[in-house]
Amino acid sequence: MKHYDTGQYVFDLPVSTEVSVRGGKGIWGMPKHRCNLDFQITDSTVSSQYDLDGQLGVRIEINRPRKTWLSFRMGAVNFCQFRGMLMKSSIYFHGKVGFSMFKKGSARLYIGDVPRVQPLKELDIGETPVMTAFIPDAQGILDDHFECWFLSFSEAPTPMPEGMESVINLGQGQQWLAPPTASLAGAYTPGMKIRKAQTGGSSQ
Repeated sequence: MKHYDTGQYVFDLPVSTEVSVRGGKGIWGMPKHRCNLDFQITDSTVSSQYDLDGQLGVRIEINRPRKTWLSFRMGAVNFCQFRGMLMKSSIYFHGKVGFSMFKKGSARLYIGDVPRVQPLKELDIGETPVMTAFIPDAQGILDDHFECWFLSFSEAPTPMPEGMESVINLGQGQQWLAPPTASLAGAYTPGMKIRKAQTGGSSQ
């Protein structure tokens, strides 16, 4: 990433608290929004789900690695869209990770009907993950330096891009909402589009 000046584009970022939305979106332009969110660790799995307005957003579950043995220290660049601009921020963190590579059945992904995640259904996500990783504890910092560029449009956007009005009246609350309860019934899963296409049906 450092050599080619590349990074990750943050498309959707559900978080647990109001203060996280206020800082992450107001300072770095991250698409944070408060929702019903959990993070569950058992002896065999690690999972997280978020619901919004009673609908399933996304649920991800992986097989828990037997050990988190590999120490890492790295930096990453985030690109986000906010206030009609493309915003670039940097994060530096370290910890220990356990992972598996190209292991069939090592992860389960469910995409619900929340409107903001619908484009994920068009990516033809494969059934076998390239990698699953579990970082039980990490320490990191977001750089207070960021860069941004104005976005251009061939036509005036409708509606207008989200602006500071979405964060200006937020407080610093740290209270979590109730855990997610939406059912997984009817959720999109990787491979669903491929199987339906083979029978001449539609994935929608």
